[in-house]
Amino acid sequence: MRINNTINNASFKKKHSLSKTAFTRKRTLDFPTLILYLLNLRKHSNQTELDQFFKTILDTKEASQVITKSAFFQARKQLSFTAFQALNEQLVEQVYQGDWKPKKWNGFRLCAIDGTSIRLPNEPDIIEHFGVHNGREDQQACAMGMASVFYDVLNKIVIDSGVHPRLTSERECAEDHLQFSNDSDLVLFDRGYVAFWLYAYLLKHNISFCMRAKTNQSLLIKDFVKSGKKEAIVTFEPNKPSIKTCKEKGLSSKPNYTKISPC
Repeated sequence: MRINNTINNASFKKKHSLSKTAFTRKRTLDFPTLILYLLNLRKHSNQTELDQFFKTILDTKEASQVITKSAFFQARKQLSFTAFQALNEQLVEQVYQGDWKPKKWNGFRLCAIDGTSIRLPNEPDIIEHFGVHNGREDQQACAMGMASVFYDVLNKIVIDSGVHPRLTSERECAEDHLQFSNDSDLVLFDRGYVAFWLYAYLLKHNISFCMRAKTNQSLLIKDFVKSGKKEAIVTFEPNKPSIKTCKEKGLSSKPNYTKISPC
């Protein structure tokens, strides 16, 4: 299996280790074994899971403490999250290149992008990177992040995902995801993604999309709703902030022509 070959590859280990000396010694919990353990759907305490894991891979009759949870934590600190991103990219590529025929809608791979705030462990390093949400006066501040997913709706495949600092815009997350899109995609967006620069990005990369918008989003949309029409071709003009953002991102700020219709 290609995934197994990948995690045993020396260059893969070097690329996704956080120090030059990480995983260089011959240990029971080496680089590929650590990844295999972390890929398990763990439900119990780390020590219980570790004991059961090594019972299975060493094919012993009874579980015993082969690796302590302290040793596991030390090894995990040397592993970069990018290893799992790379493995997911490879897995998704393998899935779509297989013999099966993915479900499509009118010839499109039907995809959706969405994000949500998630609560994270209140660890100093996590708080420093992701930020905290203060909440109400009677609530304790907690670490929060922005989780975002690019998802094949019909085939139920996560094409790309990520957890970002709390104040990261959903649109910026979407821009990261769209590098994994292709010409056969129809990408669905909710109302929080409306932005002229994102329209411009999608058009530049020839990505078909459908995006919801609030009825009071702009005069164009308000006028369309009042007209009672089933659909219309309208022109979105960029404002000054939009022009500035497009310039910073190397995008065209020319007016966008698009079709709108009621949900």
